[in-house]
Amino acid sequence: MRDAYPTCANMIKRCYDGVISTCLTASMYCNRHIVLPYYSTSRNPYDVRKQCEGGDLCYSDIGIIEQYLNRGNVREELGADPWIQYKICSSRVNFKFHMTGDL
Repeated sequence: MRDAYPTCANMIKRCYDGVISTCLTASMYCNRHIVLPYYSTSRNPYDVRKQCEGGDLCYSDIGIIEQYLNRGNVREELGADPWIQYKICSSRVNFKFHMTGDL
């Protein structure tokens, strides 16, 4: 991870500098050489001092939050589209961020 960081940082900088064609390549490189190795440690990506507690995002309460935010009365109060289910994490949204340079 340490060895890959300079290349990753340079690729992200080029993406942020407006070379949009480099964004997907940067995302793929950094994920392969930094993100995936980190995830293999089972450490919490949001707080490196902790181990993952459970679930994909390392918090056992994620499912409860998702259920709550998908309740009809909560969705109505928030003005959410009744036909779209709330998801804590969306790979489709994540991919769009990476394609537009928001790494």
